[in-house]
Amino acid sequence: MKSGTGVSPVNRCGRGHPRSRKSTGETSVLQIMITTSFDPDIFQSVSRLEIAARNAVEGFLSGAHKSRHKGSSTEFAEHREYIPGDDIRRLDWKVYARTDKFFIREYEEETTLRVMFVVDASGSMKMSTKVSEEELRARKADANALKSVSKFRYAAGLVAGMMSVVLGAHDSAGCVIAGAKVQKATALSGSKNQLIQTCQALDAVTPEGETRVFEIAENSARTMKGKGLVIVVSDAVDEPEKIAKSLRTVRENHECVLIQVLTKEETEFPYKDLTNFTGLEADGKLSVDTAGIAKRYRALLEEHNQMLARECFGIGVDFLSVRVGESIASVIRRLIALRRGERI
Repeated sequence: MKSGTGVSPVNRCGRGHPRSRKSTGETSVLQIMITTSFDPDIFQSVSRLEIAARNAVEGFLSGAHKSRHKGSSTEFAEHREYIPGDDIRRLDWKVYARTDKFFIREYEEETTLRVMFVVDASGSMKMSTKVSEEELRARKADANALKSVSKFRYAAGLVAGMMSVVLGAHDSAGCVIAGAKVQKATALSGSKNQLIQTCQALDAVTPEGETRVFEIAENSARTMKGKGLVIVVSDAVDEPEKIAKSLRTVRENHECVLIQVLTKEETEFPYKDLTNFTGLEADGKLSVDTAGIAKRYRALLEEHNQMLARECFGIGVDFLSVRVGESIASVIRRLIALRRGERI
């Protein structure tokens, strides 16, 4: 065996032990900090979930893929780093000789779980809200550093956090960012650069125009090989029946989740005086006496979300509504609980 800094996957008792991945994770976060505007706290907040990443991803997939297929196929698919419990007979010693790292050979029937994120980048996702002092204190931030966070920026951080967990489980993830059309996309991959490339893609997009995100989710689902999970992140302000029609198509071949992202202003409608509103998807401007419609607005939003939840339930799609500013780790835990059928 080649000498060097590598750690053998076999100890004296013949049991595997892990090679540290700390440096790889630190390098990825550093690159994200340098090349994008993403807050590194996102990845620190989900680090505990990454420790149990396999269980987390199985929670995402709700039992549809609770174990990798262990077939007898000899069709090579890809390499992945060795993790404890892997069959050491499948170590690729030629790769070790070149890289001084341990990699496992995976075959077609053992391909990784697939999670495709579809992010709404339409004009309505530009709506922003102020992060509360309570949320800032929870993040140990300076209360004077209050800043606006848009629905799209929050959705981007949420996707980055979820993708970090999926990739931490040595599974594959991809991302489609779309408004009226696809603006950016990263193909399904489990590579160590996937998170960086996805963050860079999300960082490069400015929300604009009308939304066709649910139709685009349909098309993205059709291109996915095998079964997987499609997670759509949107404010979902379209007609519930129209949304359900697209998600029903996604659900024909894949598991599906809809995560609705709204601002505090949208859920609480705190306006009390004559207020000017500007449409974010070419709807023009409107002056409204908000005191007279606040109660009705909140009732209509609740009715919309209840109808959306019913439509999703009827086609086997999980629906989760979150508010900008909620902890990313908290949302991921809620999602996992939802997928497992637990009360949230």
